[in-house]
This record gives sequence, C-alpha cells and structure tokens, in this order.
Amino acid sequence: MPKAIFWCVGIGTLTMFVCGYVGMLVVPDWKDYIGNENWMNTVLFQVSKMTGGEGFGIFFTAGYLTELAVFNLVATAAGARLLYGMGRDNLLPKSIFAKINKKWKTPHWSILIIVTIEFILGISANMTTLSNLVNYGALFGFAALNLSVIWLYYVKKKGESSIKLGSQANWSPKGAQHIRYFLLPLLAFFVIIYVWVSMDKLAQIIGTAWLVLGFLYLVIKTRGFRKLPPQLHL
Repeated sequence: MPKAIFWCVGIGTLTMFVCGYVGMLVVPDWKDYIGNENWMNTVLFQVSKMTGGEGFGIFFTAGYLTELAVFNLVATAAGARLLYGMGRDNLLPKSIFAKINKKWKTPHWSILIIVTIEFILGISANMTTLSNLVNYGALFGFAALNLSVIWLYYVKKKGESSIKLGSQANWSPKGAQHIRYFLLPLLAFFVIIYVWVSMDKLAQIIGTAWLVLGFLYLVIKTRGFRKLPPQLHL
C-alpha cells in the first residue's frame, strides 16, 4: 500500500508537470500574461482556444462544466453519506443528519445543508478564498499526520517498525532512521505551516473559526475529555 501511494503521487506529479509544460509551449508570449490574474484563472480555456480555435475552446468549456457538475454531485453524495454516518452514530444530532427521506431513501437534510453551504460560499467568496478554504482542512490534516509520526515514535514510543525489520511493536528508530521518522516529518510540518501562513486571510479566518467550533463541540461530546467520543462506523 505505501508503495502504491508513492507511485500514485509520482505519476500524478509527472503527469501534471508534463501537461503544464506542454500547455505553456502553446503560449509563446506567456510572460505578458503571467501577472494577469483573470488570465491565469482561465489558462486552460485560453490554451485550448489557442490550440484549436474558438470552437475547440467552447467544446473544452462545455466538457469542463460537465465535469464540474459530475464532480459536485459525487462530492455532495459523499459528504452527505459521511454526515449521515456521523448522525447515525450520534456524532451529530441524529434527528437531522440521520433522517432518511421515505420516498427517495436519501439523507435529504444532509444534502440540503451541504448544498446551502456551497451556495452561500459560492456567491460570497472569490476563487482564491474558496480554493484556500478547501486546502485549509487538507493542510491541517497533513500537519497533524506529520506530528503524529513524531508523537508515536518519540513521545509514546509505541510505533511499529517497517516490514523489512519484522514489524516489531514498541520500536524506536536508530541511527539514520531518525531522518525518516523525525527529520522528514518535522521538515514537512514546517513546510505546511509556511504554506498555511501564505493562504488567503479570509480563508484562514473561516477555517480557524470552523476548527474552533469543531473542537468546542468535541469538548461537549466528551464532557471535557472525560469520556471517549462516539465511534464512526463506515
């Protein structure tokens, strides 16, 4: 599984780099547009129009909008399914999020809540803020993941060694292994913090407010961390 993850990241990075490089070759005077934010936000459309003319640009736009619609449907369904699971297992109010529509057999309240939030954000925030807001949660998760590696192996000392070393329990890194289990996670954490600081301020405010609300809700559900939170079963 870890090797498959590395292969996916490597192939995805190479594919995006090659596609971006080949696409920019179509624009010989790209330096004239690099400071134009509107042009940068529509660069795929601009490249498609330069490549195949106005007709191909329209064709690309139609396909792009269709892809966005399909992705939004899938993302909304996945989010609604997650909220339903959280409601069913009493992580969220069960009377709302675990409610199933009798006719369509769908968690309709979860879907309506997601669509309402999407609509409000869509008409009140710009593209930069929305993209940074999406990345806020991902960056927080990656930062927590890297810190958890250090916490597991150096604070709790309950980590497991790699398969090559026999998957030993309560294992502690030695020698050059500190690079993998301490130095790299710590470096990744600071890189993520640097990216986070560079984010749009409004996205930082909204994301942090949502994080604080989630933390306070966790405190309430665990009665001040005196009991374990409800378990989510997917």
